[in-house]
Amino acid sequence: MKEVDIYTFDDKNYVLLDRIEDYLFLSNEKNDHDMMIRKVDADDEETLLPLESDEEFEKALLLLVTKKLKEEES
Repeated sequence: MKEVDIYTFDDKNYVLLDRIEDYLFLSNEKNDHDMMIRKVDADDEETLLPLESDEEFEKALLLLVTKKLKEEES
């Protein structure tokens, strides 16, 4: 069985789907339509921060899509 990382926000557990650079892609363990992207605080690896802007959200999504496309090509 594979070990997974779980993060809790507002009494809901989120499973780590992927980490790319400092961005964590998370999915609610009970509702796979409830997803979020957080980033690791540069000063504290244990602290997760919300994204600061639409541009940062787009950057994180682009990183994810690019990674998935590269995986498909392999």
